[in-house]
Amino acid sequence: MTAHPVSPGQRFGRWTVLERARAKPGDRHVMWLCRCACGVERPVRPRDLRTGRTKGCIACHTRKDLKGEVFGAWTVLDISHVSPGRKLYWLCRCTCGDEHPVEGSSLRLGRSTRCGSCRSRAQHALRKARKTA
Repeated sequence: MTAHPVSPGQRFGRWTVLERARAKPGDRHVMWLCRCACGVERPVRPRDLRTGRTKGCIACHTRKDLKGEVFGAWTVLDISHVSPGRKLYWLCRCTCGDEHPVEGSSLRLGRSTRCGSCRSRAQHALRKARKTA
């Protein structure tokens, strides 16, 4: 008998329990299919959920939380999603008010500092200044 049973809808850290996972042939362990806050789904042992051994997927665990940080004109709001290639995208708001998912490494390495519409306006203003000079 388990001290604290796991059931669908429960939250453990970033995990939300969805349903009991199908057991692989020969597997003795009960597993639950869980969804991380970033959208990744995988089977997790109930013991690991209850003890806090796992609090979210590996993508969220190994990456620094950027929420609230500012990169150029971007302010990071929250995790957007993890791409099929396992790249973590963050939901960001530009100073113009537009919100877009931006790859975390693009933020950290300075490859993305503002949204496309702001970049276009800045390039247009630069071209206009060059013509008048």
